[in-house]
Amino acid sequence: SSGINAEWLLRPGTMNEVNPDYLKKGLINLQKRRLIYRELEEMRYFQNRKYNLTEIPDLISFFLNYETGQVDDFYLRSEILKRSEREKSKKSHRRRMTYS
Repeated sequence: SSGINAEWLLRPGTMNEVNPDYLKKGLINLQKRRLIYRELEEMRYFQNRKYNLTEIPDLISFFLNYETGQVDDFYLRSEILKRSEREKSKKSHRRRMTYS
């Protein structure tokens, strides 16, 4: 379905809860309204774009078959990959500095 689903804006912990609707003396919190407007505009922008996506059967299969308990494993793997990328970047930087 098309259209904006801004239900998440009303959930606890979002800008709806963090920023009050009204300020002292009953003034409307316009900053909160601006934040909500920006979020809605961004959602509208991305919903109206055409995306040229290609299905990747292995990736679809992976996500359809993963078990909830694997989330922690995914997190640990991502941390290992990030650490590895940082190390590669440091080595590459050192090599550039040596040859400069």
